[in-house]
Amino acid sequence: MSFFLKSGWFCYRWFYFRSLYEIFPPRAPQNGTEALAAIQAELSVEAGDGRSASAQAGMQIVALVVTLAIALVSGALTGNEASWKGGYCLNSPSVNRPP
Repeated sequence: MSFFLKSGWFCYRWFYFRSLYEIFPPRAPQNGTEALAAIQAELSVEAGDGRSASAQAGMQIVALVVTLAIALVSGALTGNEASWKGGYCLNSPSVNRPP
């Protein structure tokens, strides 16, 4: 039973930490810290910014807000142009219907 517990803990540490630092490299500990040395003893991880989980979440929320803002503004501009009488969408052959 202890073998399975130990192997499960090893797999958890190996795959979780490996994927965490591969997906989010800034989450890795900073250069010259004991935490980085301990992780590098098991995995080949480069030094990062030492960013916390909450800081990483904040960065992702900011990226999401910026993405949504760009999508809303570009969609509004596109919809506004399409509503003009001479807009590209209204002159498209696929939109024109016989009278």
